[in-house]
Amino acid sequence: MPGVKLGDIGAKFGFNGKDNGYMELKDCRIKRIDMLSRFASVDKDGEFTINGDPRAMYAGMMEVRSLLSLYTWHNLAGALVIATRYSVFRK
Repeated sequence: MPGVKLGDIGAKFGFNGKDNGYMELKDCRIKRIDMLSRFASVDKDGEFTINGDPRAMYAGMMEVRSLLSLYTWHNLAGALVIATRYSVFRK
């Protein structure tokens, strides 16, 4: 469609289970009923409002980031075991 640009962000370092992309809308009109308005909305006058508590949305984002660091620590520990075993038995 004219004015719609879609793309893939690519692989994420250490978190390839998520497939992220982007969408750019330029000079496009979208019906308000068709908008994904769970966390934000636009009224008839064009005013943008955030629905819900921003602290709750931030807490959800921080939970995901803390899980990412946990997964990273687990992978790092596995790599350390492999490197140590390799260095002990190499000739």
